[in-house]
Amino acid sequence: MLTFFLFIVISLLHCFTLTSEAHISKARQVAEKIHVALAVDSKSARDGLIVATSVVNSAFVPENVVLHVVTTGVDMTYAETLATEFREHLKSCLPVIASREQYEVKPFVLPRERGFGAQLERRKTVAMGGSSHWNSDSGADMVRFYLPEIFSHLERILYVDNDVIVSCCLEEIWSAYIPDGKAVGIA
Repeated sequence: MLTFFLFIVISLLHCFTLTSEAHISKARQVAEKIHVALAVDSKSARDGLIVATSVVNSAFVPENVVLHVVTTGVDMTYAETLATEFREHLKSCLPVIASREQYEVKPFVLPRERGFGAQLERRKTVAMGGSSHWNSDSGADMVRFYLPEIFSHLERILYVDNDVIVSCCLEEIWSAYIPDGKAVGIA
């Protein structure tokens, strides 16, 4: 009886292993790149690294993930400095994407003369201590609206807020049908 039970357990484990290997093999054959964007500023850069790690680790095939990070600052000089620092952190923290150079980090400053940038400037000139729905002094929380402009070379991109941890299968989210959609967000 014990021998029969062990045979069943070993057979089930073998079947599970073959199924998992087949699924991973199929995912590698498809090799569709999953483009994921996030925006960080000086306050959220550390959290951004945690989010980026969760994105890569939640993928069935981490080698298929391409990270697109937007660094924001109060001016372009600061955004560029943050971009340089963030690139270095990605290289050391996420070698699976760094070795393939499957990431891009772009500095960005909200255009001050229109939309969110103008709103941010008005908020700064109002008396200090005023309430606002903005969490970032540089507007990092509004960058999601500029992703089609910043990453115009991409057909599709998945935006992830910098205050979440991705723990589900990234491929399933990426392959979800979105009619006429270029951007999807996880918030």
